[in-house]
Amino acid sequence: MKKIPRTLGTPGRMLDGTPVEPPLPKDFDLGTLAGLGTQLEHGGEGEFIVASMDGFLSIDTQTNLIAVTEKDRQPWRRQRAHHRQPSPDL
Repeated sequence: MKKIPRTLGTPGRMLDGTPVEPPLPKDFDLGTLAGLGTQLEHGGEGEFIVASMDGFLSIDTQTNLIAVTEKDRQPWRRQRAHHRQPSPDL
């Protein structure tokens, strides 16, 4: 995941012609999103969260953490396999 640097918007005008300056965009630390199995890299092309291991991408919507987990650590896969219905004979 690449962080795109914040950029200042373009100035505008009110209906009466008064100039309006754009607000300074908020910034955040990309490292706060890096979870297990990921690392933060800085380079000439920008700042990235990259996987530090093979596995499955996991995005926690509660904490906003981005993680990479091992293939066999996906509980939803085990539940799905456990609850499969046998196929009917045709």
